Amino acid sequence: MNRLLRRAFHGFGGMTILGISRKIISNKYNIIVLVLLIVFFMGVCVSETSAADSNTNSAVKPNKVSQSQVLSASKNLKTYIEKNKKLPNYIAIGNYKYSMEEYMSISSATIVYKNKKSKSNIVVKYGVKSPKSPTGNSISGKLTKKQYSTYASNVNKYINKYNVAPNYASTRLGKIKFQTFIYGNSKILAWSKDNKGVLPKTLTLKVSKTHSMNRYVPKFPKKHYKSSNSK
Repeated sequence: MNRLLRRAFHGFGGMTILGISRKIISNKYNIIVLVLLIVFFMGVCVSETSAADSNTNSAVKPNKVSQSQVLSASKNLKTYIEKNKKLPNYIAIGNYKYSMEEYMSISSATIVYKNKKSKSNIVVKYGVKSPKSPTGNSISGKLTKKQYSTYASNVNKYINKYNVAPNYASTRLGKIKFQTFIYGNSKILAWSKDNKGVLPKTLTLKVSKTHSMNRYVPKFPKKHYKSSNSK
């Protein structure tokens, strides 16, 4: 700030503050200009500091994400899937991008925590491998909160044990394919986002095994990127 003020005063011939004051006191317009210059330079300093802080924070790879961040990301994901009829290659949670396999782990853990009424942050499991051969049945029907929470728990345990996303989840409606399961999780948590963080009493799914969503396997880039959107 001192450097900026010295630059501003330099335009007055390197005079002291007292000298400047004596010179401009007879001219009210010069006083106004000087005040505006000081305000402008102060604004530049604040803006540059904020930008630097923002860049520094976003560069940190998080070990955990909050449940509220997962809910917001899930709502974006649900909107993307319903609009584009396929899963995106990644989803941003906070300022970090995650693969669909990582999201499957994070979202399943979030459902489990919410079912237990735990408000703890979710530990991120990075590098979850893609399923080798996603397969499943056409799904049509409803699952209760107890049922879909149990399936989310099973998937989360599977990923933690094998570090790979399952090809499908066995449910009372049949084998829910990898892609459909992710969509189901996004529906649950998007609803939770809009309803004060509580889980819905039921999950309704009607997705054919030949749906375009189930024909496309997301391809996550090797690097994690800072972002705020799905793609």
